[in-house]
Amino acid sequence: MNATWQGASRTLRRDLLDGTLLLPDGAAEPLSLSASATEIWESVQQPTSTEAVVARLADRHGVPPDALRDEVVGAIDGLVAAGAVEAVPDASRREATS
Repeated sequence: MNATWQGASRTLRRDLLDGTLLLPDGAAEPLSLSASATEIWESVQQPTSTEAVVARLADRHGVPPDALRDEVVGAIDGLVAAGAVEAVPDASRREATS
């Protein structure tokens, strides 16, 4: 499944030396992201599909997409569960091209 995702607009962000803290709207505790999870979160700030994130990061890091797919899917799933990323409804899908 190649869903489209976007960062939740009311998520607060604080950059640290070794990662990022996110506080999604309504969350009691901040979410601590590693550098790679931060890169994934930044990739979905505009409506973007899972496969577009995988392709972008694979190209940036010079690795095959299959080497990153599970990590990207797992990170997006965790960000969705925490309320920091939301699915974009099919009716309003607009794939980010950059």
